[in-house]
Amino acid sequence: TALGQQYKRQKNFYEAKFYFIKACDQYNINGCQLAGEVLLIHEKKVADAEPFLTMACRGQNQIGCYNLACVHALLNKKNKALHSLEEALKLGFKEWEHVLKDPDLKNIQKLKDFGNLIEKYKKLKIN
Repeated sequence: TALGQQYKRQKNFYEAKFYFIKACDQYNINGCQLAGEVLLIHEKKVADAEPFLTMACRGQNQIGCYNLACVHALLNKKNKALHSLEEALKLGFKEWEHVLKDPDLKNIQKLKDFGNLIEKYKKLKIN
C-alpha cells in the first residue's frame, strides 16, 4: 500500500487505486479500504467501491465499515447502511460531527434507528 499512498498524496488516483487493489487481492485489509475510498470519494464509483469496502469491514477496518455505510446509504440500502454504520461504531469510529452531517448518509440520518444508534454509542463513549 506504500506505493498507492504515494500516488494518492500526488492525487494520481488511477495509479493509487491500482496498487490498493493489488494489495487487496493479497488480503491486505487496508488496501481494500483504500481502494474503496478512492472509488467512492475520488472517482464517485459508488457501486464499484462496495466489494472492496465489504472486505475491509469484514477485516474489522472501522473506516472501511463507515465508508461501506456511506455506499449502502447512497445505493438506498438503508438497513445495510445502518448495519455497516453500527459495525464502524463498534470498532471505534467516533467522528460524531462527521456522521451527523455527512451528505452520503443523508437518507438514513432522519431514521429513528439512526438516532438510536448514535445515542447508544455516544453513551458508551461517555461511560
